[in-house]
Amino acid sequence: MPQVSVESARVAFPPGFRRIVALVLALGSLVPVQASAQAGPPMIANDPGTPGNNNWEINVAALGALGGGEPELDAPYFDVNYGLGDRVQLSIESPWAQLNGAGEGWSSGIAEVEYGLRWRFIDQEADHAPVSVAIQAFSTEVYARRKELAAQEDEFDLPLQVAHEGEGVSFGGEVVRHLVHVDGGDYWQAGVYAKTGCAQGWECLGELNDSWDGGSAPIVNFGARHPIAPHWILLASFGKQLAAPQGEAKPWIFYLGVQFLSHPDE
Repeated sequence: MPQVSVESARVAFPPGFRRIVALVLALGSLVPVQASAQAGPPMIANDPGTPGNNNWEINVAALGALGGGEPELDAPYFDVNYGLGDRVQLSIESPWAQLNGAGEGWSSGIAEVEYGLRWRFIDQEADHAPVSVAIQAFSTEVYARRKELAAQEDEFDLPLQVAHEGEGVSFGGEVVRHLVHVDGGDYWQAGVYAKTGCAQGWECLGELNDSWDGGSAPIVNFGARHPIAPHWILLASFGKQLAAPQGEAKPWIFYLGVQFLSHPDE
């Protein structure tokens, strides 16, 4: 696991951050729930759900950003999750990144590898919505950094996730503290999402996600899921960054992939 330097100085919260955190945490105090409001692929925000004991959830996708300067593409992107008991999830994610550098053509290779552990410490009980915390660590090869296919600094993330299942429409949210191995590099990210059935067999999702790393970078994103075979689900989303730090472009983002569930929901 990479070494992470964390300053103990007082954290300066970005404008609007407290309101998003309050909305995310308020979701956990809503009326009783029967199931979790699933986010995760193809959305940016994650949910408190885990695959279940000895179950697998595997996502294979192509995702990227266009119109924001240099085009970026991760294809294939592997996201492998395993249930260790009913409340714990182990995960590993790794993209084959492709970048079109200005005047240098395309370069590709394995980018950062993310190792994750999620624990749902509040379950779906009569008076509570599910809540989970996670630990995520990134490891990057020297080749990927030299080719600028990955971040130049090691990173360690601490997400908090909550969900609420409503009548027809479900909600959830996530707050993430990104700890970066460089002075002044730490930043916050937060998002809220909604899910509903929108057609026969289709599930539609929408989210608003923002991060504060040198300035606000809100993204609005819309996605859909649809079973295509036993154990297999089609995943797709398309979104737009609405604002960016001064001097940076506002890209379109996309996700297209399939999800394999070893024990799909009945």
